[in-house]
Amino acid sequence: MQEMNTPCWKHLGLQTPLPVNEIQTFNDDAIQLNKARKHAKKQFRRCAAVADDPIKFKKRSKTYLASRRCLIAAMWESNKKQPVRKRNSVHQIIQLSGECKILNKLDEDVVVRFVPKKSGKGIRAIHDFGPVARAAQRIVRDLLRLRFSVKNVDD
Repeated sequence: MQEMNTPCWKHLGLQTPLPVNEIQTFNDDAIQLNKARKHAKKQFRRCAAVADDPIKFKKRSKTYLASRRCLIAAMWESNKKQPVRKRNSVHQIIQLSGECKILNKLDEDVVVRFVPKKSGKGIRAIHDFGPVARAAQRIVRDLLRLRFSVKNVDD
């Protein structure tokens, strides 16, 4: 998470923080991000092609889940949902993607906030997952939607 006074940079339609110490590596990071996004689309299309075959889909899904580049792309996409002050820079996304593998145990910290319900009766627990866990949830959600999409059935 960045400080409020960190300069921001708009890349691929998303405003992200660009700390001064990351300016020199930004071009390389942007190239790596673009390659990761293309790779993730290609892998997702491969999963979509075999979505009707459970055995082939399992194999393709595992490849998709294990790919660092797919994780980078998913982290970039999940970064869009965060407020600008909580977004990670491109460099941070790339660093975090190398530290975690989503097929193994994710041990990121989860921030839990307790907010009173509007009705005034009780408290609601709000879980704020880390960037890798959010990306992992996004990847799994997309794969589940692909595999178990509802078909139009005529009555």
